[in-house]
Amino acid sequence: VCLVFCIIILACIDRDGYCKGHCLFYSGGSACGISLAVAGIGLLFCLVFLAVDVIFTNIDQPSHKKYIICTDLGFCGLWTFVFFVTFCYMANHWQRSDAKEEELKLVN
Repeated sequence: VCLVFCIIILACIDRDGYCKGHCLFYSGGSACGISLAVAGIGLLFCLVFLAVDVIFTNIDQPSHKKYIICTDLGFCGLWTFVFFVTFCYMANHWQRSDAKEEELKLVN
């Protein structure tokens, strides 16, 4: 699920978040850059954990399996919180957006 959401966030912000070189979510801030960074890092870690899941059955040591599961669970919890903070940050910048109406019509 995280993989799908990361791809959706990256595609939407990269395609519709910028108009004529500046972010539509309040150009004075860095909302687009932060959201792209969070989604990109989440996508990379999701792919890493997906690769670890593929080789998980070949790991013999129960202690290694425990550390992998705890790391996966901890990262997922942390990244869920980071996604929520990023969402709140984006919503705040969207509210303060200084984009002109003709720029918004180009995106829609």
